[in-house]
Amino acid sequence: MTAKANERFFGFSDWVSFGLTFISALLLYLITLAPDVTLGFSGIFAAGGMYAGIAHPPGYPLSTLWMWLFIKLVPFGNIAWRLAVSSAVAGAAACGIIALMVSRGGAEFLTNRRHEIQLPEDTRQRPMRAACGWAAGTIFGASGAFWQRAVIVDCWTVSILLFCIVLCLLLRWVYQPQRRRYLYAAAFVYGLVLTNSQIQLVFAPAIPFVVWAGDRRVGRDMFLSGFLIFLAGLGSLFAGKIPLLCKDWSTAHRLFGLFVILGVVTTGCSAGLVILTRKLFTEWKAVLSCGLLLSLGLSLYLYVPVASMTNPPMNWGYPRTPQGFAHVLSRGQYEQIHPTEKASVFVRQLGAYGRVSAKEYGWPFMVLALVPVLTLRRRSSRIRGWVLSLVVSFLSLALLMLAILNPSLDRQSLELNTVFFSISYVVMSIHLGYGLTWLGDRTHGARDISPSNQSNRRREPLRSGVSTQAHRG
Repeated sequence: MTAKANERFFGFSDWVSFGLTFISALLLYLITLAPDVTLGFSGIFAAGGMYAGIAHPPGYPLSTLWMWLFIKLVPFGNIAWRLAVSSAVAGAAACGIIALMVSRGGAEFLTNRRHEIQLPEDTRQRPMRAACGWAAGTIFGASGAFWQRAVIVDCWTVSILLFCIVLCLLLRWVYQPQRRRYLYAAAFVYGLVLTNSQIQLVFAPAIPFVVWAGDRRVGRDMFLSGFLIFLAGLGSLFAGKIPLLCKDWSTAHRLFGLFVILGVVTTGCSAGLVILTRKLFTEWKAVLSCGLLLSLGLSLYLYVPVASMTNPPMNWGYPRTPQGFAHVLSRGQYEQIHPTEKASVFVRQLGAYGRVSAKEYGWPFMVLALVPVLTLRRRSSRIRGWVLSLVVSFLSLALLMLAILNPSLDRQSLELNTVFFSISYVVMSIHLGYGLTWLGDRTHGARDISPSNQSNRRREPLRSGVSTQAHRG
C-alpha cells in the first residue's frame, strides 16, 4: 500500500478550517443570541425540548432530543436561552462542515492546477485552502436567512447540520467509491434529516446524480429503482384501487405534474446509463442497503408515539393512537401543498428568489459561486462529476422547493419562506469556496510562472548537471 493511500482524507489544515469556522460562527451567534422566548414556534419548541415531548407536526423527534440534551448540559440561564444555545451550536457546526468540504475539495482544485502548469507542491496552499473554507462557512453562517434561526429556539439549524453531514459523507464517498460505508452512512443520516425536515425531501431526486458522480453503476441502479417507483405510481393511478402515494392519488392531484416530470427525467437517466454500462441491477445490494439504512433513520419517528405515552405537557396531536400518529406524521392540520402550476408565475417566483438571495446572501458571492462551473473543462472527471452533482442538488433545493412552496410575491409570504431558501445556500457556499480557491490559485500561480521564476527554474537543472559531470570527471 502506497503512502498516499495511507493519508487521511481530511488533513490537518482541513480540520483547522473547520475549527476556526465553528468558533467564529459560534461567537457570532452567542453574542446575538435571543435572551428569552421569541415569536413564532419558539415557545412550542421550548416546551417540547424541556420535557422531551412532542412539538407541532411532524413532531421533530431529533430536534426535541437535541434541545433536551442542552437543557441537561448547560447548567445556567433560562430554558429558552439554553435551547437557543443548542440552535447556535448546531448552526456553527454546519458552518464548520461547509468549511471542511471546501478546504478538502480545494485541494483537488489546486492539485489539478499545479499538474497543468507542472509546478511543485507548495505548502502555502494549505493556509489558502483553510482560509477559503473559513470564508465560505462564515459567509453562509452570516447570511440573514440562516443567522436569524441560529439565535432563537428553532429546529432549522439541526436540519441544516444534518444536511451538511449528508453532503460531507457523499463527498467522502465520491472520492473513494470503493469505501461504501460512507454512502451507507449518508443514507442513514438522510433518513434522520427527513424526521426533522420533511421539506428536504426535495433533495431526493438529486441523490442519484451525486451517486452517479462516484460510481455510475450504483447511480444507474438508483435511477432504475426510481423508475420502478414511477411505474408503480402510474400503475396505482390507473388501477384505481391501490393508493400507493396517498389516498386521493389521481391525475387531478396537485403533485401529479411534478411526479410525471421527475419520472420522465428518471426514465431518461436510467435508459442512458443502461446503454452506457450495458448492464442493469448489478449493484442492487448497495441500493437495497441504502434503502434499509434510510428506513432505519426514519424509524426515529417511533419516538413520537413512545414519548406521547408519557403524557408530557407538550403532546401535540396525541400520537400515541394510530390516528393521532398518522395525523402528526402527515402534518394533517396544515394546508395541503399547492405547487406552482403556471410557468409565468414560476418565472416571477424565480425573480423573487433571486432578489431575496441577493439581499440575504449577497449577489457578489452568488457570482463567485459560478466560477467552478465555468472552469469545469480544465478539471478531472472526478471534480467535474462532483461539481455537476452539486449543480443538480442546487436546482432541486432551489427550483423544486420553490415550486412546492409556491410562495406569493408579497413581502409577508417571502419573509415566511426565506428560511427554506437557505438550504440552497449550502451548495452555493461550497461553490463559492471553490471559486475563492481558484482565484487564490490563479493569483499565486501567476507569481510562480513569472519570467524571473521560470528562468531560475531553468538554470537550476543546468547547475545540477554541470556539478554532476564535474564529479564524474
